[in-house]
Amino acid sequence: MKQRTGLLALAFIAASTTYAASVAPVSDILTVYDSNSTIVGQLTLREDGTWFGLHAACNGPTCGTLEDSANLYYLDLPTLSLVNTSTPTMVLESANVGSDVFGVTNLGFGYTVLSFRSDGETVQFIPGAGYTLVPEGNGNFDLTSYIQPGLGYTATFYSDPAETPEPGTAALLAGGILVMAWGRKQSKG
Repeated sequence: MKQRTGLLALAFIAASTTYAASVAPVSDILTVYDSNSTIVGQLTLREDGTWFGLHAACNGPTCGTLEDSANLYYLDLPTLSLVNTSTPTMVLESANVGSDVFGVTNLGFGYTVLSFRSDGETVQFIPGAGYTLVPEGNGNFDLTSYIQPGLGYTATFYSDPAETPEPGTAALLAGGILVMAWGRKQSKG
């Protein structure tokens, strides 16, 4: 019985590890919530350039294939009234190295969107004038100030949320606990 439980655990570990290895880590997440804390728009960008989400969009030469500073990642939410600001915010990894840039972008004809550009792993931004500079810290930023006050919307941006466990890691942990509980039940009964 213990041998079968051990084999099940090994099979589950192998499957979870394969899944975790096939999914690139998350690089950035932009989220907008309504007054009930329900997500009304979200864009998640992975380090391999793939992106997905609710009302998520990308404009650039390598959208979906490469995390690239030339790509503009944004939430296409026409009903969201934004405060037009010409000063984007740059996240600093160090005093001389910028990471991501987020803010409000005008796509033309007065249509503004909440957006970001990601540094990727090879191209990084150079800090300088024209940006509000903020240290990366824990990577969690409140973007609510970019939204017209009084509408009840809030927004967040996560830069490099490495502390968040990958889906494979979470599945491995949950599966390991289930297998141990099942094995324990089998040994008692």
